[in-house]
Amino acid sequence: MPPQSETVQFVDNKNKTESTTKSTKDTDKPEIWWANAILFISYHLIAVVGAYYYWPNNWRVWMLFYINWQLGTLGITLGYHRLWSHKSYTARMPLRIVLAIMGTMGFQGSIKWWVLRHRLHHRYTDTDSDPYSAHRGLFFSHVGWIFLKSHYPKMENVDQSDLNADPVVRFQHKYFIPMALTYVLLLQPLIGYLWFGDAVSGFIWGGIIGRVAVWHCTFFVNSLAHYLGDQHYTLEVTARGNLILALLTNGEGWHNYHHSFPFDYRNGIRLTDWDPTKWIIYALHTFTNQVPSIRRIPDKDIEKASKRVISHKSGLPVVQVDGEILPVVPKSEVKKIYKDTKCVVIEGYVVNVDKFAEEHPGGEGIFRAYYGGGDCTAGYLKLNRHSEYARSLVEGYRVAKVAAE
Repeated sequence: MPPQSETVQFVDNKNKTESTTKSTKDTDKPEIWWANAILFISYHLIAVVGAYYYWPNNWRVWMLFYINWQLGTLGITLGYHRLWSHKSYTARMPLRIVLAIMGTMGFQGSIKWWVLRHRLHHRYTDTDSDPYSAHRGLFFSHVGWIFLKSHYPKMENVDQSDLNADPVVRFQHKYFIPMALTYVLLLQPLIGYLWFGDAVSGFIWGGIIGRVAVWHCTFFVNSLAHYLGDQHYTLEVTARGNLILALLTNGEGWHNYHHSFPFDYRNGIRLTDWDPTKWIIYALHTFTNQVPSIRRIPDKDIEKASKRVISHKSGLPVVQVDGEILPVVPKSEVKKIYKDTKCVVIEGYVVNVDKFAEEHPGGEGIFRAYYGGGDCTAGYLKLNRHSEYARSLVEGYRVAKVAAE
């Protein structure tokens, strides 16, 4: 059940991981993992044939598919990814158990198996040691890596001590295969039979097609999220941000930010960014005792990263202002460079007001006419009496200095 390995063993050695395979000989040509390839292809064939012969004739079948798809996807995003891979929040035992069950529904291997490879991906992004490196092509990063037997020499550099110490992770790792098979082969047909009198449709749409949907939505993050979209926070890796992928993956599509700040519980940092995973974590933290703490990157660090990217993209000269490195933008180029952004010019600096415009006492309307690099200095100086704090806030969101011409 992709991606799940029987050839890789994990051995604790002073909080590190060693990776071994049945064949210890390194070869330049990777070995095809036939069992995994056959299983993966068979799943898709069953999905296509099953959809043709058992196309849903009532809303309950569609609902079963949707619920299974979403619960499996959230098991990956909430549990495998943001909790266990990056520890972006803490969770109490009841929630950890629920997330482990939901992660099993994703049918992507155990928590331990998934997390170790994901940590390897972040540590060696876009290199030969990246399990699903984008530099090896779109097909490989999406599903091609599933067809090859696992051999990761640098896995020894990935810490697994926290996973070994977690009883939920240990239990799920030990019993993942029987849990996953029970879910697909027994539970889904049973639900289909009891809910709408059709066990086969329950198996096809809840067990098979639902798993295929979870797989590809997850794999899109490995593949398309490294090819399509914007890079606002780092240019050092291929990761990009993409709204369409965010819609398909419960918020994982804001991938450039995630690779810049992987420990943040958010992937979409703005309130309006589509990131249901973030909203669920925040709601559990705010209204329950199941998420005692969340990790959030300070706005100033995010702004610094954004400034560096703007500077690199522009190829403009830079200047140091109050310890910050800012690109110097010719006045005639400001509106061209900052078109379609919530940036305005205030006292000779380009300021990104996206973070505080809606909270401004005068309302966002005082900025809206100047979005895209317009100069609102006159209004800033004459129409408002700004406190020292307000002025320092503006200084913190400067992204460039405007050069006099």
